[in-house]
Amino acid sequence: MVSDGDAAWARVSVSRAAVMKKIIQATNSWDLQARRFINYRSFRPILRLIPMVDSPASQQWAIWALANLTTTDKTKYCPYVVHEGGVPLLEQVVNDSRSTKRMRELANIVLANISDWDSMTQ
Repeated sequence: MVSDGDAAWARVSVSRAAVMKKIIQATNSWDLQARRFINYRSFRPILRLIPMVDSPASQQWAIWALANLTTTDKTKYCPYVVHEGGVPLLEQVVNDSRSTKRMRELANIVLANISDWDSMTQ
């Protein structure tokens, strides 16, 4: 719902900004090394959130999810990021002045994980 924009929040008692702040605080406290028992078959729903500069909480959650999954299971999840077009999206985050420091850090973690995975498959 955060990624839906301000209009989706017209009849909600809590503000979108407050929820985005809580999401960012939460993702900042999560353990990047923690294994998640979710079996993704595609990252397309996650990747579509990355360009949403007007929804930084959605962006950060998506990038954190990719950083977590590619850290805990490079062999399975790095190919998804590569084959589904995630690398250019992450490079945009790294180079975009609107990205927060934490988003850049997380994007760089994913890119480093992909580089490590790529060197293992050569």
